[in-house]
Amino acid sequence: MEKTKSNPLIIVSLLLIVVVVIIGVFFVYIQGKDRAYKLEDTQREEYLKSKSSSEEAVKKANSDWSEYLDKQLEESKKKSAYDECIKGVYDAYLIDWNKECKGQKKADDCNLPEYNADSINKERVRKEEVCMQLYKAN
Repeated sequence: MEKTKSNPLIIVSLLLIVVVVIIGVFFVYIQGKDRAYKLEDTQREEYLKSKSSSEEAVKKANSDWSEYLDKQLEESKKKSAYDECIKGVYDAYLIDWNKECKGQKKADDCNLPEYNADSINKERVRKEEVCMQLYKAN
């Protein structure tokens, strides 16, 4: 009779061992999946961070380029304004020179006496300095 009593005990023990093994395997499986999900989440976060930092770098580069172009445009406008000012000074200089020539009954672009030429040249230099001051001020 002892034999028959030990058989159910062995069966119950074996079933208990099988259940423990199944539960252990299940927990190992769940932990493995959890680690895989965590790894996937970490990789996704790293990808998003790198993508975000790349997008930020592109935005910054575009912003820097835009600022550079704006500065270049502004400098070009200033230079154009300066060039126009100098052209206006030169045109006024020629008008003054030729006016003085006519006042002396001479043709345009004549040779003026030194005292007349110096006066007109000094006025031209003064006006050119005004152009430069305006250019630097802007």
